[in-house]
Amino acid sequence: MSAILKINNFIAAFIDALKSIFYIRLWIPFFIFFLISIAFAYMILNPFAGPWSGFVIWIGTSSLAGGSEAFTHYPQHLLLSPTVHSHLNLVLSILVDSLLTGTAFVIFAGFYRAKLVSFAEAIRRAFARYHWLVLASAVIYGILYTVQLLIPEIFIQMLIGNPRWMFAFIMALKMFLFLIFSPLVYIIPYIVLQNKNFFSALLSSIKFFLKNLFTTFFAIFITQLIVLPFSLSLDYSGWIADKFSPETIAVILYIEIFAAMIASFLLTAMLTRFFIEYNE
Repeated sequence: MSAILKINNFIAAFIDALKSIFYIRLWIPFFIFFLISIAFAYMILNPFAGPWSGFVIWIGTSSLAGGSEAFTHYPQHLLLSPTVHSHLNLVLSILVDSLLTGTAFVIFAGFYRAKLVSFAEAIRRAFARYHWLVLASAVIYGILYTVQLLIPEIFIQMLIGNPRWMFAFIMALKMFLFLIFSPLVYIIPYIVLQNKNFFSALLSSIKFFLKNLFTTFFAIFITQLIVLPFSLSLDYSGWIADKFSPETIAVILYIEIFAAMIASFLLTAMLTRFFIEYNE
């Protein structure tokens, strides 16, 4: 496919994704995970009240969740809340969002084929492949998390004390994560739409990406621009708290979760369209 055709294909997919926003039934899987994520964010941001207090403080003080003992004090719990929420969201993404993402791909596939697929039918189909979906999500997020954890350790000493270089490094790291994510994004549609096992879906996803490198990478890049300003802001939670107030962190976290839902919707819409065009 020539460069012009790829650009036209990308633009057409993006326009179709924007049009699909107005079909409420397509939002159901994304809205469910949004509500779950918002609920956990609320508990993390309010750890000293409610029946969840003991559980949230235990999570917030655990180093495995990116927390520390400082989580038991104000306003440190607000400064730590984005990190704690991202770690908890990682677990939810593997156990819950894997199923909902598979469901979303089934619904979108029906939408692009002009077939009405109900949420109940789609989730039953995705649940039948749940074990492969969990494995796929665990591998994908495991790779991304490992890269995000290890690479800063290599360069951190060179970046300390230089805010501009630190910002440039964070941006470069996010772009690198997008690139790593790109060959893996079609694993789930191959699992739920073509009933492949994880290993076969992984190989098919990589092959698909190599033939659609431009459209896939820029679909990820464009949609993640919706989330990027808020995730970058949360990377500087200490500065946000000093410049404005600690409570501003909570507002940004809620907005980021909402932005992530929109980005996920648009990305799934575009990837499904690419997938169907290539495989049918």
